Amino acid sequence: MYFSKKEWYEGEWNDNLMDGEGVYHYSDGNVFKGKFTEGHQNNIGIIEFKNGMIYEGKFWEMIPHGRGKMLYKDGSTYDGHFKLNKRHGQGKLN
Repeated sequence: MYFSKKEWYEGEWNDNLMDGEGVYHYSDGNVFKGKFTEGHQNNIGIIEFKNGMIYEGKFWEMIPHGRGKMLYKDGSTYDGHFKLNKRHGQGKLN
């Protein structure tokens, strides 16, 4: 389903809502792969950022939030907690 020329979703639907496994392509070039529930992404998934970073873990409204792991462009990683897309609380930076 295309939401615009630059943003679309491929995956499972239920009652005209994104529901189940799917892939969401953002207009900025980022790509989210994971589980949707009743049109929302509040589960576990992977987002591949256009700039080369990759996050795998928990999300809240398509934002890294909860336990996860970020792979940065320089090859370093952060494995720990995120709050609204920022490192938060306990974690390990390598």
